[in-house]
Amino acid sequence: MARATDVTSIDGNDGPLSLRVENGRATVESATDAEAEVTVGGLAAMYSGWLSPKDAVRSGLLTGATVEALASLEILFHGTSPYLNEFW
Repeated sequence: MARATDVTSIDGNDGPLSLRVENGRATVESATDAEAEVTVGGLAAMYSGWLSPKDAVRSGLLTGATVEALASLEILFHGTSPYLNEFW
């Protein structure tokens, strides 16, 4: 479970959330507590592939994750870095 730490524009978005992935389908639900905290920017960077969860920890954008949780996040957010093949 992770808690978004810097969401202030919408009431109710700053509580703990539970991310569950089963059979290739992800669901997000409200939770009662959280062991890890991630900033909205950190979550967006991991989701887009710009930042790995380990790099998010190093940057201070993801805190409190256990070794097991970090390993799971590395699998969930694994992918290629974003790029654009445009030349001017």
